[in-house]
Amino acid sequence: MAVMDCDTILSEMRTQLKEHMEVRALSEDTCILTTPFWDSSGDPIRVAISLKDSSAILDDTGAVAGHLFSLGQQAVDTPAFKLLNTLAIAHDLNLDFDEGLVKVTVPIDELFEGFIELVKVILTMVTAGTHIRVHPRRLKLFGPRVRTKIRRDYQVKNVLGLVEPDYKIQGTAVEAWPVDFHWSVRTDEESRDVYVIAVDLDILDPLRKAERVAALAVDSKSEIERNYLRIVMDTHGHNSASEVAASFLKQHSQMLGFRLYNFGEEEERQSFVEQSVDELLGQAGEHWREFWQSGTRNA
Repeated sequence: MAVMDCDTILSEMRTQLKEHMEVRALSEDTCILTTPFWDSSGDPIRVAISLKDSSAILDDTGAVAGHLFSLGQQAVDTPAFKLLNTLAIAHDLNLDFDEGLVKVTVPIDELFEGFIELVKVILTMVTAGTHIRVHPRRLKLFGPRVRTKIRRDYQVKNVLGLVEPDYKIQGTAVEAWPVDFHWSVRTDEESRDVYVIAVDLDILDPLRKAERVAALAVDSKSEIERNYLRIVMDTHGHNSASEVAASFLKQHSQMLGFRLYNFGEEEERQSFVEQSVDELLGQAGEHWREFWQSGTRNA
């Protein structure tokens, strides 16, 4: 076994960190940084960084909110949320309830410090949060989130590596709306983007979640008209409120310009997954595969 000194160790650590980090531009002033850390589901932790004037705005891309929802501890009186609130105050972070993001704004020359503070909180929540016990009446675990289910189906079909996660589309009033999965298709020389948003409706206030989807569709109407927006919902069938929210989306889907799939219905689930696979592996996705696998995205 070769003897390693401190310089060798440092060099090895730098190499490993570089291999597990990636920066992808979303727009001229916004990018997504993939960190060398993972959440409890095995997904890499990503941080969005936007530059505005002389400041940098960093957010967790919804990782903490998603984790709290998966644990049924998204309500403000649950132990995990109380921990998040305490950490946010201690590290001078902002909880954006409208977008479900943990944010921090720092001067550009303090970008690294802001990044470290945000990642500390994200890692704490996605690791310690899992072990926080709650009273049984508050616990609402109804299986994996629909985003995780979609990822698993894509992985089984060997197309997960062809899908771009954590994309954002531009709105009229809102600068960027988060999208869970993205790719593009081309038919008859016409290229269109495909946007997939996963919506869990078995939550504390499902109608508000449905209304947010409607707001996205209205605010990004011009973008959606040129492309394809697919909403994949999961109600789990456990409460009437989620059924009301599902009905709301179903009634207004055509007017708002999106295709709605109920992942809890096997026929709709298969239809959604098969359509994704056909587009990603078929002729319509040839130009996307060439682009996505070319390395251009990492430039």
